[in-house]
Amino acid sequence: MAAVSDRGDSLEYAQGGMLNKDEHYIFKKNNIRKVYVNKIDNKWLLTVGYQNNITKDEFIDRIYNTDGGLKENPHRHEYLNFLEKF
Repeated sequence: MAAVSDRGDSLEYAQGGMLNKDEHYIFKKNNIRKVYVNKIDNKWLLTVGYQNNITKDEFIDRIYNTDGGLKENPHRHEYLNFLEKF
C-alpha cells in the first residue's frame, strides 16, 4: 500500500477494500471532480459525479463529447493523463 499526496494534487492507492479485495484508486487534482476507480471482476470501472461504474471507454467518450468536450473544458486533459495508468 502506498499513497502520494500534495496539497493540490493527490493520487491515493489502497489495496484490499472493505467489501472485496480489489484495487481502488482516487484521483483529485485542483478543482476538478474526484474520480474513483475500482477494479471489479477484472474490469476497471470509474465513478465521477453522477456517472457510476462506467468503463474507461465510456468515460473517455464523455470527456471528448459532452458539454463542449476538450475545447470548452481543457481541464479534462488531466483525466486523460490519469487514465493512462489503466
